[in-house]
Amino acid sequence: MSVVASYTKAPGSTLDYSLDWGSWLQAGEIIVGSTWAITPSQAPQTGDATIQQSAVVIAITTAWLQAGVVGVQYTVTNTVTTSLGRVDERSILVDVENR
Repeated sequence: MSVVASYTKAPGSTLDYSLDWGSWLQAGEIIVGSTWAITPSQAPQTGDATIQQSAVVIAITTAWLQAGVVGVQYTVTNTVTTSLGRVDERSILVDVENR
């Protein structure tokens, strides 16, 4: 797993987080599949962060993250599959804090 960025969000916010895969893709290659997963740093609990929706636009994948428990850090991992059959994943860290 490659962690590419860290962010902070409030528990009541819904924010979008994007990953740009453009420099990794080969000429003519496109993303044909994108999935997102969230892993909390503590045992799962009521109010944990969830993915509200996700999208792929050319080489950029985006997930909208909602909710979250104050004091918990979430590892949000995006796994992509390309038109050449390559599969890779990247993660971001999201800390939930009152702001």
